[in-house]
Amino acid sequence: IKMYYGNPSATSSSNGDAVFEFFDDFEDLQLKVNDRQLVLGLGSAGEWDDTRILCPQVIKINSTTYHMYYAGHGGDGKFKIGLATSTDRINWKRYSGNPILSPLGSDEDGSWGILEPRVVYFNEQYYMYYTANDDAGMYKIKLATSLDGINWTRQGVVLEGTAGDWDDPNVRASFAGLHNNRVYLYYTGYDSSNYPKVGLATSTDGKNFIKSSNNPLLTTSSKGWDYHASEFMTLIKN
Repeated sequence: IKMYYGNPSATSSSNGDAVFEFFDDFEDLQLKVNDRQLVLGLGSAGEWDDTRILCPQVIKINSTTYHMYYAGHGGDGKFKIGLATSTDRINWKRYSGNPILSPLGSDEDGSWGILEPRVVYFNEQYYMYYTANDDAGMYKIKLATSLDGINWTRQGVVLEGTAGDWDDPNVRASFAGLHNNRVYLYYTGYDSSNYPKVGLATSTDGKNFIKSSNNPLLTTSSKGWDYHASEFMTLIKN
């Protein structure tokens, strides 16, 4: 299993402020990071992603090509979404047309940008669920669709917090997957306590979602390493 990760609080590409990869067979159920390596560093000075890159997701496009979707941050202070491609999942090349999705500004896509792209192939096109905020700082999950995984069309808001509930006022995209011809969208919700929890919403068309009655699926502990937050999970099919 290959895991791609980044450290948004790091100060240079040498200590984590970039995308890394490591391999683990999980034979002993312990995560090993001794075989890690940098696979995507910061952009060149002056580029749109020269200060931070994070939130990577890798999907297989065809028999020879993989796409990595990630969020980047540069001198203008706004997060945007970029693309890198690979044939071996280790050596990655940035797409020359990056960023592939940029904030529209103001209340449309957030005053600070867009990030956390989660992509699935569904109904013969690609669906990207991503996080945006409005000018008041409220997070929502939006959708963009694409026929080729490169050129995207915005479809608007697909999920937001429910007034007075555990995810009011903020939701952020965590993981998207397919099961029984449905899109399963796992998300992080924040209420006024600002202690994140994980919820689930499902859709039969990729656009209209119903939140699970069992939400939140994953909450914080009363003590221990996860007492403050449960967020940004991922799933693998066994």
